[in-house]
Amino acid sequence: MVPSNIFPWLISCLLMSKVTLATEITDWFTVATASQDPGSCSSYIDAFDIHMDDVITLYDAIIEAQDYAFGDLRHENSDDGEKTLVAQKLFTTYFGIQFLEEFNNLYGQFIDDKTYQAPKTPPRVFCSDPGQKFDWDAIAFGPDGNALTDTDGEGISIKTLYKEQRGKFPYWVKEMKGYFFLDRLYENGICSTETSIGQLAAATFYGHKFSLTDVNAFDGSDMRVGELALGDMLVLCSTTIFGLNQPASLSELDGEFVGSEVQLTQVLPQSVTLFHELWHMVTAWNTDNTLEQDEHVGDKTFYSSSMNVSDQNV
Repeated sequence: MVPSNIFPWLISCLLMSKVTLATEITDWFTVATASQDPGSCSSYIDAFDIHMDDVITLYDAIIEAQDYAFGDLRHENSDDGEKTLVAQKLFTTYFGIQFLEEFNNLYGQFIDDKTYQAPKTPPRVFCSDPGQKFDWDAIAFGPDGNALTDTDGEGISIKTLYKEQRGKFPYWVKEMKGYFFLDRLYENGICSTETSIGQLAAATFYGHKFSLTDVNAFDGSDMRVGELALGDMLVLCSTTIFGLNQPASLSELDGEFVGSEVQLTQVLPQSVTLFHELWHMVTAWNTDNTLEQDEHVGDKTFYSSSMNVSDQNV
């Protein structure tokens, strides 16, 4: 064990950050807000505004925590190296994602400028399943939402336009006028997916750049079909998120637990779900302007679900 006060320092920082910002999630995302929209967030928009407040606070706090861990600890001795490892484990335990300091600027750019390097922005947020599953042999939809046909009026299948991907299925999102190709684990519904720690709370699905596909028409002639750039999609499974037995937001945390061993859920607000997913989203296009997905911040966990929130060993 390594003596460290990084964890209680971070918690103290969060406890002091209770100023409510004039933040609206729609400043960063296109959000389905009409009650009749698939995946509508109409019942949750105020709550997610608060979660976006927390995202900003959490980002500022973790940057300070990393500065604390790295600022005076970039010396090559064993104690400093151990403290840096503690900071890494704190990050991955509390937020459930990899500790990759080099991606901080990408997250900060999205928070500050509301932009990031993706084929199309802003990204979309849905609060439940927004689309429909199809077989690869089904007739494809075009960007206008109508079935695609060749010059003879014959329907063009999805697998004609897109190379069939083993282990995936086409998922049409009408509101975005495009297909995502999801892993089979989502085939019973994105928000119905069971994970190793319970029902899925959220998932990020990446879009793609503009493309042209040459297809062979029914009459033997060639035709070219264009596909518009598609932005990223964040599905927040609201029923699951707001059903979690955790504080709703940072404003509900208090200092009573400091100095005792607690379950992480006692100091992990529901708003961390959004904070977590944004690390995946904004770092997935970390490339040299080719707009191809590259290495990005992924999921990772070091510790069990409990931790001593004190000035003791972490």
